[in-house]
Amino acid sequence: MKSTNELKKDLAIDFINERTVISSNKSFRTHLNYVWFMEDVTKDLKIQYNINIKTIKQNKKEEDLLNKKINLIKLIIKNLNEEYKIVKNNIGFSEICIPWIAVKTYYLIFNLILIIEYLITCDINSFKVGHKTLLERFKNNIKRNILYFSNDFLNRMVSCEDIKKWKLPPGHNLKLPQNIDFENRFKGVIRKLFDYVIEDFSRDKHRLKDKRKFIQNNFINIFEFFYWYRIKSNYRDLEFLDKDIHILDYFRFYNSYFIVSKNFYMALKELINNLSEKRLNKKIL
Repeated sequence: MKSTNELKKDLAIDFINERTVISSNKSFRTHLNYVWFMEDVTKDLKIQYNINIKTIKQNKKEEDLLNKKINLIKLIIKNLNEEYKIVKNNIGFSEICIPWIAVKTYYLIFNLILIIEYLITCDINSFKVGHKTLLERFKNNIKRNILYFSNDFLNRMVSCEDIKKWKLPPGHNLKLPQNIDFENRFKGVIRKLFDYVIEDFSRDKHRLKDKRKFIQNNFINIFEFFYWYRIKSNYRDLEFLDKDIHILDYFRFYNSYFIVSKNFYMALKELINNLSEKRLNKKIL
């Protein structure tokens, strides 16, 4: 029979898993809604490839670089899992861990995609690709249907020009998942990512005509969520975590972000193993 403390803990976890918010902090509520949406669209996620893959023979340098990435990925996964166990046993710890789970998740996904890029191109220089370049290459693979997701929200490439024209219903960002349709939530997340993209572009003090050209030529994919939330958590704009947040809501946010990271990890891992079976005659993760 479970102890009283164990029963209280189980009840707390059940309550935390409900899609509701106690906190009055509107910015936090918005971001929690967006993380919940990412949890929904990554559930049971599959990623297929549409490219001819031929077997290659790796040289020693390629093997070493690949193994370094694999070991790093395993280390990050182990760290995330161990941290999650700690947080689940002490939900107050989630307040401290929230900024870092976005960073860890991003670097997990970044290294997974480096491996995917290598397996697609067979180019050892793939392991040296920078963050923005890799993001654009991955988006280009989606745009060209080289990679496609089982959830179509992740296949959609939305032009910045179209995003600027969107008119979203008032208060859409504060509505709980059960009170808003997926399309409006998708647009809300994309619009937020668009704001981050434009803010980042403006930091370089580009001229107005450069900004217009940038908007005309660029597209946003919801996958960029991981890149921009890493920037948000690691470098700037943590105000949404400042005040008026209930401890249960901190855990709701952390718990959902952890699930998103695991969902995407499992999808990318399966894709990597499918590619590596063709390219290297073995599963590597």
